Amino acid sequence: MLTADATNRELEYFYYIPTSVATSKKYQILLCVPGLNGSGAVFIQREWMEFANKNGLVIVSPSFRFNQKDWENKRSYQFPEVWSGNAIMKIVDEVNRKIGSKDRGLYLFGHSAGAQVAHRFALFKPERCVAVAAHAPGGCTHPSRYIPVRFLMTVGEDDHDRRWKTKEFSQRCQELGISIVYKEYPGVGHGLTREQLELSKGFFEEIISKRLNR
Repeated sequence: MLTADATNRELEYFYYIPTSVATSKKYQILLCVPGLNGSGAVFIQREWMEFANKNGLVIVSPSFRFNQKDWENKRSYQFPEVWSGNAIMKIVDEVNRKIGSKDRGLYLFGHSAGAQVAHRFALFKPERCVAVAAHAPGGCTHPSRYIPVRFLMTVGEDDHDRRWKTKEFSQRCQELGISIVYKEYPGVGHGLTREQLELSKGFFEEIISKRLNR
């Protein structure tokens, strides 16, 4: 897909549409953003596909490319309000057209650079987002008002710089009445543990279940 960014002029993305979704056309989207320069293909694998099948989710995962100069100018893909947010919405629209229906909301998952995109996209398009699981973002943008999006934010206790950034984000959400679960992991640095991954899945599943039973 073509974008307005020179580094990501042709943005590659991956997606998975469960058979149940294709037939019922009742679905939500799980937007997974990999870490720095990661490929979206890492989320089109058995574990994530089984999770999507179980919960009626369509997986969408872009492969953003990083440029240091863009980062220094705050025009990197980690800032959705500049260009990547609109690119994500175009991808979502393309997937919706492939299915022939419209999604019922977005769930976002990301670690590191992907976590930056995930939480900032929710601030950029809160009306389209349901929940965000963001782990150890390298930088955080604080909300300026209440938004009806639920957040899960985690970080390793040994990931020092990111620890205080995520904690401040959590505190700001609490001040504004935004739903957030914040957790620190002792002895963990900047990696993503199995426990963090499973916590994210459980977080999403609880919300999906409640929405389906309304």
